[in-house]
Amino acid sequence: MEEKLSEEKNLNLAAIGFLYFYIFLAQNIWRSTYPNHAINNLELAPDEFRILLALTFIPGIFAFTFGYIATQFSLKTLLLTACFLVSIGLLVISHTAEHFFLYVGTFAIASGFTLSYIAANSAYLTGSHKSNAPLLLAKLKSFGPMASFTGAFIILSIFAPTKIAAITATVFSSNTDITFQTLLDFFSSRPDISSEKLHDLFAAIGFSTLVVGSIFIFSKTIQHQEKNNTQAKLKQQLLPYYILNFLAGCRSAIFQAFALFVLIKQFQLPLHGTAFLGLCAYLCGIVGYRMIGYFLFRYSARNVLTIIYLIVALNFFAFFVVLYWEPFNRQETLLVLSLLFLIDSTFFGVSVVTDSHLKKTNNNSSHYMSDIAIGLSLFSFAAAFSAILLSQISPSPEAFLLGTAVCILAILTGRHLKASPT
Repeated sequence: MEEKLSEEKNLNLAAIGFLYFYIFLAQNIWRSTYPNHAINNLELAPDEFRILLALTFIPGIFAFTFGYIATQFSLKTLLLTACFLVSIGLLVISHTAEHFFLYVGTFAIASGFTLSYIAANSAYLTGSHKSNAPLLLAKLKSFGPMASFTGAFIILSIFAPTKIAAITATVFSSNTDITFQTLLDFFSSRPDISSEKLHDLFAAIGFSTLVVGSIFIFSKTIQHQEKNNTQAKLKQQLLPYYILNFLAGCRSAIFQAFALFVLIKQFQLPLHGTAFLGLCAYLCGIVGYRMIGYFLFRYSARNVLTIIYLIVALNFFAFFVVLYWEPFNRQETLLVLSLLFLIDSTFFGVSVVTDSHLKKTNNNSSHYMSDIAIGLSLFSFAAAFSAILLSQISPSPEAFLLGTAVCILAILTGRHLKASPT
């Protein structure tokens, strides 16, 4: 009997994980193409594009409202709503060129993704034990970079099929120079994003998201979980969790504002290099999430968090040293900075530590959804607000010291992570 219940629970979590992956994939395909589509195909003015960009951040910043509203509905309802929002958003965008409906579709997609993130993470916490929560969350969160990697290849396969054919023809070639050159040519290509093809892609992904979601939701694959209206408690004890989410948002904004900018602007990292570096970063993210989950399974959250942020702090400081003292030539510096970029991508998954900590501090699963939502709001607010402030700062070697300072604050905060008595 216990084995049957365990199999049902594993099947339940696998179905939720697949839905999360698919929604992430749909959102990523849209996110990767909408700037080109909005600017080139729909000819949005700069102020209109800024409105569109702002709409992608709003659901994340106000995720705490999603969290509290979500406690009034069952898991099946939440996941179906998330699929519906993403699907409707993509279908609306695919069938109109009106700017107003582009805004509506964008907000719907961002809202659906935010809701799916909150629902899936809380469901994995609820369906796990304290011992295996880090491993399960790490697996779920690794679906994010996995979906991003898959989305990148789908886009290139549709809009640059001849490049895919060229790679297929040379992948088994004994001449490694030709194969490598073909790969570089593939990643340096900037395919024309035709409006017709893109509309068809949005429509196909939008329709399939609704179909896949409906199949899983209305089947017995995802077990029914009743709604709850319990408000989150342990606020004082969760203060480190909230602060760590805020600091993680700051860290993300600092790195995105300076690291990639320096690589492209100062060292002229070419387009193929940027694309290849991005795909390598996705792979590092997949490995990194799983690795962090494994270490959390063996060691305490405080120690794992300390090690992660110590590595990231030294990584930021290494950026400063390499750029300030210039110990390498230009090509060597570009290579070293690219490696440092990948190191940060590997250890980006600090949310595995913070979210799995909720399982240790609270035995009441009804609290997870609102707490994860508050954490996501703090992360999104910190990232958006920091990006605005950092836009006023000129990129310089000293700017990376801000990242080191944030990591030190995170280490000090992380030492206050404690578990409730069992």
